Amino acid sequence: MTPLPGLRGAWWLALPRTAANELEHHAPVVTRHPCGRPWVLGAPGPVTTAGAGAVRAVAIGELLAQEGEFAAALRAAAACGDFDALMGFPGSYTVLVSAPGRMLLYCDAAGLRPLYTARCAHGVVAGDRARLLAALAGAGLDEVWAAGRLCAPDVPSAIRTTRSPYRGVAPVPAGCRAVLGAEEPRARIARYWHPPAPVLPLEEGARRVRAALAEAVAGRARRSRDPVCVALSGGMDSAALAALAAEAVGPGRLRLVTLPSAASGDLPWAHKVAAHLGAPLEVLDDAPDLFAGLPGVLPTTDEPPPAAGAARIARLARAAGSGPHLNGQGGDEVVGVPLAHLRHLVRAPRRGFLRHLRGHAALHNTTSAALLRHASAPASPSRWARTAAAHLDTAPDALGAAMDWEAHPRLASWATLRARRLVAAALTHAPLNPWADLATHAALARIRTSAAAAATYRQAMAGIGGPEPAFPFFDRPVVEACLAVRPEARSDPWRAKPLLAAALRPLLPDPVLERSTKASYTTDVHQGWARHRSHLLGLLSEPHLAQAGLVNADRLHGALERWGAAGPAPAYVTGLVGLELWARSVLGEAVAC
Repeated sequence: MTPLPGLRGAWWLALPRTAANELEHHAPVVTRHPCGRPWVLGAPGPVTTAGAGAVRAVAIGELLAQEGEFAAALRAAAACGDFDALMGFPGSYTVLVSAPGRMLLYCDAAGLRPLYTARCAHGVVAGDRARLLAALAGAGLDEVWAAGRLCAPDVPSAIRTTRSPYRGVAPVPAGCRAVLGAEEPRARIARYWHPPAPVLPLEEGARRVRAALAEAVAGRARRSRDPVCVALSGGMDSAALAALAAEAVGPGRLRLVTLPSAASGDLPWAHKVAAHLGAPLEVLDDAPDLFAGLPGVLPTTDEPPPAAGAARIARLARAAGSGPHLNGQGGDEVVGVPLAHLRHLVRAPRRGFLRHLRGHAALHNTTSAALLRHASAPASPSRWARTAAAHLDTAPDALGAAMDWEAHPRLASWATLRARRLVAAALTHAPLNPWADLATHAALARIRTSAAAAATYRQAMAGIGGPEPAFPFFDRPVVEACLAVRPEARSDPWRAKPLLAAALRPLLPDPVLERSTKASYTTDVHQGWARHRSHLLGLLSEPHLAQAGLVNADRLHGALERWGAAGPAPAYVTGLVGLELWARSVLGEAVAC
């Protein structure tokens, strides 16, 4: 039998009833099927279990329910045979159900907690680590997935929702359930979650967002005796978590930690928030440069970790302590709204529509007439897929792309023709399957891309030995509360994040809620590259991705030799470094297969 890879942090593996008991000797048994065979193995972290006759259920992760609520919900679900309601509690978690003749697995609505299935000698197994399932199934690199990772600004959802880093290891998409039958060769996937209709006005929506976010923060903060640590950038999202944590447990149990960037201008705002809350702020001014310490500091994760900032993550892990560690990632995507919402305003104008239109036109340096023309242009999922597949090498029209179903992927200049063909085929053969109207689908695409990055960040923290960070903005009640608000109320060209600002008054001072500037770490990327350029060029001198036929080494070397303020966007370079070092450390020479 293939030995299980060493994994740090929380992880789990779920076996069907028919699986042999031999895996029991390779990992701790968390719980068993009613028949006594091992069911969930590993070290999953917080676990809530319940039983109802011949049915067992396990919630893995941050289930913020009162004692007995999960068990009561399982009894009601078992009585009617519908287990979807088990995912309705606050928090961020995965639910597994063992029922007669089948096993059900639920992925959270945002996709923060990855879930995969694979077929191996033991039948169809499931887990939260793709690398672990790949070891059991003997799977190698999925080159379509790797080609998709060469895209920016995002990996297309046609690849992200159907592919994992390993062939034969299939992700369960966010908001979906997988059903594993005893005799079925693969999992059956279906949606169990649907976004709410965006109908609430700002005032009512702000009350719901405040309540959901407060419960998400307080539910985590009050369950620990240790101080609550908040990664405070100085932006509104992390400031909101800090304010709600102070409200829940008091400023005396609050630790605020920030990684300063001389170029971003965030540090003075972090000091303002800390002073307002009366909580200490620890400034990690000894944080390493971006790109420092590579590759040794890079943890092993399922997907490429944020390689450029790996040393900074390690520094933050040492400072965070052992208590709850709250992170504001996801706030931009969950609270905000894509420009695509203008399409709906054009079809059903509301009061203030012209003001809204003029403001967004000014923000995007165009005219109201041009914005109106783009908002009125035809848009369909099939049109988006055809356009995206046909224009992987060309920059899309910025306004048109901002109003489409998803971000238009563009491959790096060093991607090979083979990589382009793989991505184009994936876009063509896995058509976009909308979750709702265009604006809501576009918002969900951004939320899930951010959640996937947060999941990798969480694995990276575990790999470095730090605490498991929590991301309250990705909790289902928070996501639903935000999506239920009318898009034009969540987006104001004259104010930043009006929904969150309305929800947080009077917990934060008006200057923080009315801040109009936005942090950018582009300068940090360029400074880090300049300081470590020779070392990085040496690391990339013989890229494994070139051996796999996905990167043209000559074009890559030429582009990186000249790279500076001009040239490819930083996302291409940081993404390439992360993907190459991940491929080398995880797969080694197997990448060339």
